[in-house]
Amino acid sequence: ETEISVHDTMLKAPLDGVIVKRNVELGSLVAAGTVAFVLADTTSIKVVFGVPDLSVDRLRLGQVVAMAAEAIPGAGFQGRITKIDPSADPNSRIFQIEVEIPNPDQSLKPGMIAVVALKETPESADQVAVPLSAIVRTPGNHTGYALYVVDRQGDKGRAVLRPVKLGPVSGNMVVVTDGIKPGDSVIIKGATLIVEGEEVRVVREAG
Repeated sequence: ETEISVHDTMLKAPLDGVIVKRNVELGSLVAAGTVAFVLADTTSIKVVFGVPDLSVDRLRLGQVVAMAAEAIPGAGFQGRITKIDPSADPNSRIFQIEVEIPNPDQSLKPGMIAVVALKETPESADQVAVPLSAIVRTPGNHTGYALYVVDRQGDKGRAVLRPVKLGPVSGNMVVVTDGIKPGDSVIIKGATLIVEGEEVRVVREAG
C-alpha cells in the first residue's frame, strides 16, 4: 500500500521534450488534477502569422515557405504550411496561417519572432499600403475615405485631399486599392488637422 502511494506521487512525461512552464514548487501541496508542468516537443516548431484576403488565395496546404528568426541573424529555415483558417477574423479580416518547421538542433525556441517570406504575385507587388492614421473621412460623405497627398511645387508643397478605396487591413496598415499610386507622398501624421490646400513642408519620408 505504501508503494502504491509513492507511485501515485510520481509524474511521468508522456513525451520526450523540454519543460517550458512549471506551475508547482518542491514541497507544494497541490490538488488532484493540477497541471504541474507544461512540456513541449521542440524538434519541430510552428510559426503562426496572418495574411489578408488578397494573399490567402495563393497559399496552399503543404506549400514550402522560407523563414528567418530575428534572434538568429543570417540563418534561414524552411517549413510547410499545415493550417489555413477557413474564415478571416471578423475584426481584422486576417486569415491565420500555421507553418511547421523542422528544428532538430533546437536552435529555434518557442516565443521567438519570425519573419516569413511569401512569394509575391504581380498584383500584390503593385499594391500600396499606408498607415491607418493617414486615412480620413471624405468631407460631406460619411461613408467615403480619403487621405492627403503632397503636391510638390519646387521646395514647397500643398496638401491635396485624395478620395481612396480601401482593401484589407493588416495590423496598423491598410491596402489602398484605388486613389494613389507608388511614389505618392502621403501625410501619415496629423491628417485630421490638415485643411486641403494648406502649405506643408516634408521633414521626413518613410522608406
